Amino acid sequence: MLGAILLLMVPFTPAAPSTAGGVVPMHAAAAGGRSTATVAAPPVRLHVFPNRVAAFNVCNPCRYPPPVGRGGASASPLRHVLQIVAEIARYRPQVISLEEICVGEANLVARYLNQLRGLQYHIALGSQVDRKGRCFPFGTAFGNAVLSAAPITDSSNHHYSTPSSEPRGYVELTTTVDGQQVRVVATHLAEKRQGPARQRQARELVGAVAGTFPRTIILGDFNATPNTPEITTVRQAGFHDADPGCNQPPFTACKVTADAGPPRKKFDYIFLNGIASPGIGVHPNPSDHDLVHADLDLGAPLGPPGTFGHSRSVDLPPTVDAGPRRNGAEGSAVRLGGSASDDHGAPTLHWFASPGTTPTRERGAGSAIRRRRRRRSRVTTTARSPLP
Repeated sequence: MLGAILLLMVPFTPAAPSTAGGVVPMHAAAAGGRSTATVAAPPVRLHVFPNRVAAFNVCNPCRYPPPVGRGGASASPLRHVLQIVAEIARYRPQVISLEEICVGEANLVARYLNQLRGLQYHIALGSQVDRKGRCFPFGTAFGNAVLSAAPITDSSNHHYSTPSSEPRGYVELTTTVDGQQVRVVATHLAEKRQGPARQRQARELVGAVAGTFPRTIILGDFNATPNTPEITTVRQAGFHDADPGCNQPPFTACKVTADAGPPRKKFDYIFLNGIASPGIGVHPNPSDHDLVHADLDLGAPLGPPGTFGHSRSVDLPPTVDAGPRRNGAEGSAVRLGGSASDDHGAPTLHWFASPGTTPTRERGAGSAIRRRRRRRSRVTTTARSPLP
């Protein structure tokens, strides 16, 4: 007669039962299924590093085969959740942002961290997309999340006004890191070849959070390398990279974090304002993004205004967009779709038209422009020429 075979199973659905004390049960069955027994080992009680923060894009497509990241062909929704749990338990940050995470997954990750590792996290959710295909069988809401070992207050979710191939946004909250109150922001900017959209999203982000709190941490996947305008925008707003080798050109000392190549690139950031950092750790895992952590020094003295780690007031330059190119017949009205914005109120606009194919700076040459206090203006042409 064959010896008994021991089968170990983890509950698949978020509603799986648990024993008293928050332990996920594991079932053992004898050969032939004639007898069963329930075995529940208590979790190993771990403790977080109180000054550690982390950013982790968990790679939503890695949930299913064929593999997109390093999850392998055996990837599945539940296996994906358990891999996230394992990575967080391995590095045990006080605060961690999760990008490309489903709401149902985030809740399950927090639950399993408690049940399997004894790590208790509070959670703030920042859903940006409602799509079944992204999250089945864990609901439909998808986006960002933040786990914090300390209580969370003043949590809010925001959607970027700048459109991209997929809606993006940020979640912000107040919590405690190493005994100090901090403002934490988690974001995920537009993907791939959408630099202009990312730049506007970055401006919107720092315009909302820069200078509003003595200590601010921005975590997330910016889908941009350190030399791009969108990352420059964040630096100009008074934030510095927790990676000390990644704050000055030519950025050759930056630690890469993502399989966005070849070659691999730095897409994942921990930006700090009012906080010092001696360096970062970059950790490969089954996702296509490394988990990035920083052990912060919240007691370090800050430098003079304008230096890394010092909070300062922010005045970003305005952005102006004349809108798409328009053509119009002589004597007809042409409607323009320009726009302008500034972080300190609506800017004053002056319209210029360039007749023919040779640009000039002559006001109203070949056109009569009537300014209005809104984003669209009406132009009557007196020459057959395109307006750039």
